[in-house]
Amino acid sequence: DDKARFYSPQIEAYTFALESPCVGSPRHVSTVGLMVWKPTNLLGTHADGFSINLERAYQPLDHNQGAFAQHMANVVTVLDGDMPAPGDKCPYCTWLSNRTT
Repeated sequence: DDKARFYSPQIEAYTFALESPCVGSPRHVSTVGLMVWKPTNLLGTHADGFSINLERAYQPLDHNQGAFAQHMANVVTVLDGDMPAPGDKCPYCTWLSNRTT
């Protein structure tokens, strides 16, 4: 699932933090996943207030410390590397250029 792939690095970061804390005892994480809520309908009025009905689903994820370690190595490589040349269509380059001028 796309959400699982998208959130996997974040979930693995939480898992790493729980299993390898700087302070305190490590916690064992036996399973990881996403709890997903999807609004189904809105009830109420502006005057009386609103409530939302939700569907929920749990999407288990494969716990993959190796993939997380590789992801973090890639992040460190990018952060340690040289600043790339700015691009004309890069919104971050434009934002940075506007901030520094």
